[in-house]
Amino acid sequence: MSTRALSKQVLFNLGALKMNLEGLTHEESLVQPQPAGNCLNWIVGHILANRAGILGLLGKDAVWNEEEAEPYERGSEPLKEPRKAASLEDLVAMLETSQKSIVAGLSEISDEALRAPAPSGKEGETVETGLAGLVFHEAYHVGETGILRRLLGHEGAIQ
Repeated sequence: MSTRALSKQVLFNLGALKMNLEGLTHEESLVQPQPAGNCLNWIVGHILANRAGILGLLGKDAVWNEEEAEPYERGSEPLKEPRKAASLEDLVAMLETSQKSIVAGLSEISDEALRAPAPSGKEGETVETGLAGLVFHEAYHVGETGILRRLLGHEGAIQ
């Protein structure tokens, strides 16, 4: 997969995410779906936490530290206490900041660096395949935001 294609995918992901979040409040983002699942705020924060992995593979700094990302990591407890959640507005702003770094990193990385073994240590995984997997992971969660938007009683944003 080319870096140009990956750049386009993260552009589409952020665009779709922002469409799905339009008109939603921070309070709505904390509503827990029933009978189970993560709230919209957790999903958006998890996408940002996932982007730390993308940025790391590109040799760029994450937009927040591990402590800030912890409530949004895989396996973390559901966000049921509003004080533990980042504001939806702040999460979107940090995603926009990360977008610029990702696009810059993808334009700067060499073909040789893309073919290098990924730091994950997974057998056969390269930086390129690691990036492809993380961008897919992000797209999966962006899709969830469309469903959560509808569960909150809003009309679908993407027709």
